[in-house]
Amino acid sequence: MERALDLFAPLADLPGVAEAVGESRKAVDAVLWPRNLGGDGPALAVSSRVHGAQASAAVDGVDFAIEGWWSGDVWEDSPMGRIAAGVWRGYRELPALVEVWASAPLQALARLHAVVAADVEPAAELGRPAYVAAARQYLGGTPEGVTAWLTYFAEVVAMGAAAAAEILVGIRAKGLGKGAGVE
Repeated sequence: MERALDLFAPLADLPGVAEAVGESRKAVDAVLWPRNLGGDGPALAVSSRVHGAQASAAVDGVDFAIEGWWSGDVWEDSPMGRIAAGVWRGYRELPALVEVWASAPLQALARLHAVVAADVEPAAELGRPAYVAAARQYLGGTPEGVTAWLTYFAEVVAMGAAAAAEILVGIRAKGLGKGAGVE
């Protein structure tokens, strides 16, 4: 199947982008790819999910020691514990969403929202990320604005952008999509 026009490929030609992406990849490889661990695939997959969940939660201020993630002690009945439990459920769900993501990214995002937010959002809003206040704050101000952003994002995923993932993430992180009809 031929790729659709990749709207983001020209960003890779901007001054300094290729070098920055290359440096980022080297840094990630140095941390995540010790060559002596090649035979421990299943154990590494679990470890990756545990460490990823801890890091994701820590970004939002839910910063528990890694030992608590391994033991399950962080999933206590408190606001932070419920968030940690949701993050962990999300990381456990990711492998099952890989195929869905490729063909129906909005469905994958809805499922991920339902799993992650189960302890913190009203049941009627689970699987409907456009109605979450934080999403509205960062992605468009209204449910319609969030829906526009998520639809735009799904279209980018569906067209199979060849641009490095770092570029695509940077576009959103820097708000560069604004003004392109996806505010």
